Amino acid sequence: MPQMSPTWWTILFLFNITLFIIINMIIYFKWMPFDYNKFINMKKWNNFLLNDKNF
Repeated sequence: MPQMSPTWWTILFLFNITLFIIINMIIYFKWMPFDYNKFINMKKWNNFLLNDKNF
């Protein structure tokens, strides 16, 4: 087994991170479907918190 170069380790590391994120997104969207109404309510609540001067 030859010694691996550092560039190869960085490529492998980035590939593992991207693969992990993709798998997590697939699982998330498979088991938790996107609720658009909840998303809109969340955006409204965030806008309210950002624009509220009495807060």
